[in-house]
Amino acid sequence: MMDAPEANLPVADAAGGASDHDLVIGRYGLEAITVGTNFVTPATGVPMSVSLNAAGVRVWMNRNMAFNADLAFALGSSKTEGPGGMDNPTYFGIGPAGGVTFLLGLWKHLAVSASPQAGLVYFTPGGDNAKSVVLFNLRAQMEAELQLGWIGAPALSLAFTTGLNFNFVSVSDTASAWQLAMQGPTGFWSAITGAAIRFYM
Repeated sequence: MMDAPEANLPVADAAGGASDHDLVIGRYGLEAITVGTNFVTPATGVPMSVSLNAAGVRVWMNRNMAFNADLAFALGSSKTEGPGGMDNPTYFGIGPAGGVTFLLGLWKHLAVSASPQAGLVYFTPGGDNAKSVVLFNLRAQMEAELQLGWIGAPALSLAFTTGLNFNFVSVSDTASAWQLAMQGPTGFWSAITGAAIRFYM
């Protein structure tokens, strides 16, 4: 059970002040995040927008660095409309993801960090002629984590990310493709729906 936070938590540097971030150092933060990877499936040549999500844990080892370990997963199907349109069968993907996070700036309720991440996801064949797909994902992202201490819940946070996203896709060792693109929220609603949720224990 989480101990009650101290009113004035000491910090490592004399210039700093007590913050929500200082309260979660050394705690386990359970997280649900949206990776939001878009890639082309070389098996069919049909562009697919895959909603790739992950669940796992973040641990701040000290004030300036954290480790992240997640399990990424995806489930869905796609259909191409119009002449020559085709259906892609239901797909299921799962695999490990994670990385490190480095603190760049800190305010009372907001922590800004650089967070290089990587993931490897295996998609099972979804039909008679479908092929297995392996996705390697590498992300160089900036993150703003807003902890809700201003409403009395510093253990709960929302995190917003943006940055470069690199994908390499291999289809049953017969075809491959890669993609490099910026990824992040494009508006208020996408920022809210794409935010990571964390609860520190």
